Amino acid sequence: MTTYLEAIEASMGDWTYYISKMKFADVVDRVKLAEEIHAAPELDKVIQRKLSDRVVEMKEFLLQNPQRFYGAIVVAVYGGNPKFHPVKINEGNPIIDEVDNSFGLLKMDGTQQFFALDGQHRVASIKAACEEDRDLLTDEISVIILKHENTADGLQRTRRLFTKLNRYAKTTTKSDDIAIDEDDVVAIITRRLIRDNSHFKNKIKIEGNSLNSKANKDKKYFTVMRILYDCNQLLLEAFNSRIDINKKFKSNRPKDELIDDMYSYCAAIWTLLFSEIEQLKSISDGLYLPGVLRTGDNGGDIWGRPIIHKVVAGVISQGLNEDKKSLISIVEKLQTLPQT
Repeated sequence: MTTYLEAIEASMGDWTYYISKMKFADVVDRVKLAEEIHAAPELDKVIQRKLSDRVVEMKEFLLQNPQRFYGAIVVAVYGGNPKFHPVKINEGNPIIDEVDNSFGLLKMDGTQQFFALDGQHRVASIKAACEEDRDLLTDEISVIILKHENTADGLQRTRRLFTKLNRYAKTTTKSDDIAIDEDDVVAIITRRLIRDNSHFKNKIKIEGNSLNSKANKDKKYFTVMRILYDCNQLLLEAFNSRIDINKKFKSNRPKDELIDDMYSYCAAIWTLLFSEIEQLKSISDGLYLPGVLRTGDNGGDIWGRPIIHKVVAGVISQGLNEDKKSLISIVEKLQTLPQT
């Protein structure tokens, strides 16, 4: 059966492509993964990465978030004899007539097959989510369509494009994710501690993985944001009797009341540390900069080292999981640690 897709024709390099949209129902029915098309793919036909556990998390994102949104997927189409028919616009308006020949309909004879060239995880998660919630079938996603030739040369050309799309796509850093993620409760709490808690305000290095003990610019920092994030995740694993942070709260934002409770829990632990550990109290009271703890040939005081902060958070978490009332005694034991 002949099918039509409204589309905008565009070109880049030696590719001609079409910008359109599909309902999730069409993605489920029409868009295939490479292994679905090639029953026994030879080595030179393998043009997609293996799907990962990310699909499960992405499925939950679609199912649980009314503010769900995906960027465009890139699909290759072969078969179907696709032909673009521009829509003639003749309004006598130079602004409207300017788009002439680029907007129109992409006609296919019904034998076409689509497979995901970029966005296979999104396609797989859409299929999985729609199995559980049929209401999602009316959602729409933007689609970029490229004509694909099912020949050795065509597969090589398309595989090359797939590689370029994925190799040179820049992923966000962990610092970026912590700074902007509004669903990951650990990121939310970490940002709030940095912004509102006096022990951390202006004392957390946002970018990077470590602190340079010899760099003047790092002397004002107690730790780096990604380490503080890891510490908070460890602490939250002991919140409310061993909750699974990764499964429950990394991709699905909890209610604000629970976020407040989790923040108060983390803030209380850090406040106790900064009030009872002599070195941290001196930093909190402004007697000296955190970098002073990292001076010395042997790396300085243990409380100035970000790696130790994670160790301490792990010790506290393990202790609280064994006895939720043991925080004071845990901190008292931490006070007896060797200082270098």
